[in-house]
Amino acid sequence: MTSQTTSLDNLDETCRKHIMGTGMNMKKYKKIANFLDKIRLNGEKTEKYLINEFAKKCYANYKTEDGLRQARKFLKVLFGNQLKTLVTRVVLLR
Repeated sequence: MTSQTTSLDNLDETCRKHIMGTGMNMKKYKKIANFLDKIRLNGEKTEKYLINEFAKKCYANYKTEDGLRQARKFLKVLFGNQLKTLVTRVVLLR
């Protein structure tokens, strides 16, 4: 078992229900969490940078402005309104 699996296994029931309530399963969440960790660890430590990089990857077929809006909306639904916290913390404990 990897530390990433362990950290997902340690999510409390409220977090799991929230993730499932967004229409996502734990496998998809893990993929997104890993991608966000890479962005955060390898780039600027700003909310703007995180959203820009997420939009480039996940909303590449959208017009730039629409992609950024969708990326921000998606991240806020999944992680809450305080995206600055997401920038300063790793999504999965390693």
